[in-house]
Amino acid sequence: MWVIDRSVLIIERKEAFLTWVRGLPDPDKVITLEEINEFPGCYLLPPFEEDKEAFECIEEVCSDIFAEEMSAWHEDEKDWEEDRSFKNFKKWFHYKICAMPVDMVEGEIEKEDY
Repeated sequence: MWVIDRSVLIIERKEAFLTWVRGLPDPDKVITLEEINEFPGCYLLPPFEEDKEAFECIEEVCSDIFAEEMSAWHEDEKDWEEDRSFKNFKKWFHYKICAMPVDMVEGEIEKEDY
């Protein structure tokens, strides 16, 4: 086992995200908050010495995470939320930071573009 040199940001979608999904063209109006969070979002961030650094980093990347989360549900950007500020991010997502993820797998980590 190895501690890797990253932090992990785990996000769960809130009611505001669910409302957005339900308002999309051809929405699944019966989807629940539990179902929308069956697979939480998981993002690797740099390692941090202090919580303040982590929150600053999240604020810097929140717009990209917002876009990634919306694209997973709907690809047409014209229907995406325009306000992807950190303030709005906190209205749409719960988030937690894991500061010392442990790699339980032997071998190299492979990266793949998608």
